[in-house]
Amino acid sequence: MSMMPRDSVLQFRTDGPIFGGACISTVLPSQVLVCSRNGGVYSLEVEKGDLLWEYNIGDPITASAYVDEHLQLISDSSRSSDSSGSICLLRVNLDISREASHPGMDVQEFARLDLQGDVFSSPVMIGGRIFVGCRDDYVHCIVVEIQSLLES
Repeated sequence: MSMMPRDSVLQFRTDGPIFGGACISTVLPSQVLVCSRNGGVYSLEVEKGDLLWEYNIGDPITASAYVDEHLQLISDSSRSSDSSGSICLLRVNLDISREASHPGMDVQEFARLDLQGDVFSSPVMIGGRIFVGCRDDYVHCIVVEIQSLLES
């Protein structure tokens, strides 16, 4: 087997290095999510690499994003510079259109949990529970509860 060098199919420059892998989900089928040490979560259009939205969580990110396809949550594990790790949950508007989108306007942070050590592992979300390894020598399991408000 031999490999021939090819041009990149998709390129996008962030303002910092990328340590985690890209994330693609059937919930966001036309998007690829990439996290950067500059604190940015970038959503890129799969075919051309155009920026659909960007959200900065305020701390360096060393892990991959993860999309729960049942709860439709995005979890970003981040490592902050003061040695405290955090898990940040983002809500993404699924009706994002490229023409009407304003970067960051369709994304909201709705939960954050600070752990006792750096978070370098990428999260896994199963049935509303987030599993993530931490440099405090523990694997943490965090339960996500979504409360719905009923109007009467």
